[in-house]
Order: sequence, then C-alpha cells, then structure tokens
Amino acid sequence: MAPLTQAEVDSIVAELGPQISTEDDKAKVGTAAYTALFVVRPEFIQMFRRFKDMTMEQIANSDGMRHHAIALVDGLVKLVVAGADDEKLAKECALNGRIHRRVPKADFQFSTDVFVEFFNIALKKEENKKAMEKFLKHIFSGITEKI
Repeated sequence: MAPLTQAEVDSIVAELGPQISTEDDKAKVGTAAYTALFVVRPEFIQMFRRFKDMTMEQIANSDGMRHHAIALVDGLVKLVVAGADDEKLAKECALNGRIHRRVPKADFQFSTDVFVEFFNIALKKEENKKAMEKFLKHIFSGITEKI
C-alpha cells in the first residue's frame, strides 16, 4: 500500500514548492539537509568523492555540494510525487537503491531520523510533518532493501 494519499502528496508538494522553486532554492534546502546529516555523522562526508579532505565550510560553498543538494531535492520531489502510487514509488526506490549502492545499508537507514527531523523544521503544517515522517520511514526502508 502506498504510504501517502494523493491529498497528502498534494499538500506536501504545495508547502515545499515555494521553498524549492529555483535551482538556488533547491541548492539551499539540499545543502541544509546534507549539513544536518554531516553534523550528526561527519564520517559520512568521506562517502562523497568531491568532499574528501574539505572542511564543512568548504563543502557548503562548493560546486560539488550544489550538485548533490539539487540532486537530493529533485530526487525527493520525484519520490514524494510518486508517494500515492505503489508502482511508481517502487520504481523510484529501486532507482535510488542503485544510486546509493555503495552506501552501507545501516548507514543509509541511519539517515532516516536526520531527514525526519529536517523536514519537521522545513514543513510548518502539522499534518504534512506527520505525512512526511511516515513517507520517509517507508522510502528509506524501501531504498535500503534495494541497495
């Protein structure tokens, strides 16, 4: 069963839309999400070839971060949009599993709580926070299975 209803998808997309309407906005949100992850697990930085031997400040201001940040936001939007359709969501989870194939499953799964906390701040509507938490737990498990 799909983790979200179409109404939940629409509400999350409507709330996030203004925050990610431009490439610069996507870079800002994605960088904030990665920064939240790297603060909790700084050793994850070394999983990114472009970030090796860089300080957090250098990473945050790098072209590599911009690239990864935009890709993160675009990928999450695709997942959310598919959140009410089991078949589409399964395909997106499989794709993300291939993308993250070199990440240890336990490390990938660990990231769930960081992203839940991040979106509890980014989203203001309580119903969207709850829906996003349910959704993130579902997709992180689904993607982890495909790694």
